[in-house]
Amino acid sequence: MAKRKTITQNEADSPEHETVEQLWDIYSSLTPRNCTIGTVKTVLKHLRLELLPNIATGEHKQPPYDAYCDRALACVTLLSTIAAICREKPALNRDFIEVLTGDAVDGICMWINFCLHFGLSFPMDKTPGADFRQAYLIQSQLLCDLLESSPEATDRFLSSSAFFDLLIRIWMTEGKAGEVFMDLAGRRACPILLLMMKVLQSEEGPPMLVHRIMARPPSFATHFAERFTLRAHQSLDKAVTKALLGKAMGYVDGLMSATGLLLKESQSLIGGFRRVDYLGEFSVVLNGLSKQAEEKDPGLLFPTMLRVTATAFKLILDQKSRSVHNNRELFAGGFLEHFLRILPAIPSTDKISNGVANNHLQILGFYTIYPCVIKTIIQTPQPVELIQRLERTGNPAVKIIWSDFFVALSEARKVLTKMKDRRGICDYASCTSRTREMKSKGKQCSYCSSVVYCSTKCQESDWVKYHQAECKQAHQVHSRRKSSHTLYSHASRSFHVAFLECLYNEQALLQDYHGECPGLEFHQVLPVLNRQSAALSITFEPLVASKLSDGTNSEEDTRLSWNRKQVQFTQSYLEPRFVGMVDNCRYRKKDISYTRLVEGVFPLGDRLAVFLTVELERVDQKWEAVHSIARYGQLIPKHGRGR
Repeated sequence: MAKRKTITQNEADSPEHETVEQLWDIYSSLTPRNCTIGTVKTVLKHLRLELLPNIATGEHKQPPYDAYCDRALACVTLLSTIAAICREKPALNRDFIEVLTGDAVDGICMWINFCLHFGLSFPMDKTPGADFRQAYLIQSQLLCDLLESSPEATDRFLSSSAFFDLLIRIWMTEGKAGEVFMDLAGRRACPILLLMMKVLQSEEGPPMLVHRIMARPPSFATHFAERFTLRAHQSLDKAVTKALLGKAMGYVDGLMSATGLLLKESQSLIGGFRRVDYLGEFSVVLNGLSKQAEEKDPGLLFPTMLRVTATAFKLILDQKSRSVHNNRELFAGGFLEHFLRILPAIPSTDKISNGVANNHLQILGFYTIYPCVIKTIIQTPQPVELIQRLERTGNPAVKIIWSDFFVALSEARKVLTKMKDRRGICDYASCTSRTREMKSKGKQCSYCSSVVYCSTKCQESDWVKYHQAECKQAHQVHSRRKSSHTLYSHASRSFHVAFLECLYNEQALLQDYHGECPGLEFHQVLPVLNRQSAALSITFEPLVASKLSDGTNSEEDTRLSWNRKQVQFTQSYLEPRFVGMVDNCRYRKKDISYTRLVEGVFPLGDRLAVFLTVELERVDQKWEAVHSIARYGQLIPKHGRGR
């Protein structure tokens, strides 16, 4: 930012400086007809950066700066009228852009900042305003008008650090009661939110705003994010009438859109937004708005509330790497209850909206298979009347959508209730203890954290056989996945092992696999239980290339076992461990009917899934899991190898 120079008394008193009264006369008589480039230059002359006083030292109360303040405050008010006239007069607009240099923009922004410091919305009043909100709203509207005057003017402001510092000040300021400033009841859109949206929807705005945010102390990103959720809650609190309720929905929609634009620009900001639980807080507000709509104006549930809900889904889809965490946070805020209100309001004749709702509920259903998500749903029970209303709906598409989701929810809930009675994880394939008392975390490798054991003995044995060769690579993968929030936890693996064990006994054994794997015995096929949608699908893959494998075609068999169609596995270090488990099942001469494999596919993010292969042994009349290996699989589009 340009530094101001010291102005002498002679310069301040020179004839070119109009009096305050003359400037206000210009304001009161200014029209599109008499506004000229000379008027513009007169205004900008009094808003030069070097005229700005230092408030900290009281310079604004001393001559000649007190005179500058009187003149500049009048000129700030003139700017809004000039901006409106420029939109009507293209010739004046071009001249305005020519004189709107970087220093002029910095001066305008710094003088507006001066006004806001004293709560001045109309500069004729030199005393601090009783209600600072009026000043912030009026000056924000002025900035909106300046940005709207032309694309060139927008470019000039969006290249100014002073403008972004001013925007941040407007966004961050709180009132005496801790409230952020918004205008919900005005005839026009809230200028503060409108200003933020205008900046974020431009090409240059998001990177510049992020740069100014990250230039501040690390904790600032969290405080900045907090203002989004505060404004969302403020919108809900002010929605006391039907008209205000509809406007509040629009504001929350804008706040979520602005959040998405920011997070799409910078991964660095995600931490700040996560620390204020932005998805959970937005979910609470959406649930409150839909509840208000149900009581005050059910017509708002569709299509208005569905449209706002679609913005919330876009917000989580733009952060696909955090899909599991996103869904947990949404459910914790009451998002499912909110969605249950909207579904029955969708007309059966509206195929597009039904398709959107189906897609949304499928997305929610994907991640009910993770223990942190299912536990959150259980802990936030849904009102019975909403479920009953949904079941009574005459919309068959909605009923099918809900049925798939409810089945997925029930399956996961059933497994969760049985978790206390099942065996823990041990990554040593030859472990014989299989203790049921082992905690899910066990004794994990202190370096890579990717493997866990029931005892030191198993850890030492596995180190010699497999882990010594894979630990370094596993550490790299684990660190990368953790930083991108796509880490598959031991708790999730333990839950999924129990899930596969349960479904293998109850469903997979009843399936006819001969159409997909003709001529093979059951222990020579791999049941694949796919949960990449709310509805479970079961398919079968051959574990051998021929009917009776005698070892002569082991290389081809290995390729069949390790690979999957349209999937790329990058954890090559796991292949020896994986092949050893498969061969134990395939070529076991003794008790061949007592060893089986099953594989589960679970979504984990953008084109990413976990392929969990579980070894089962026959115990009494049931199959129990004794060993498991989880691999990250990147899903490859049919037209290419993907990103």
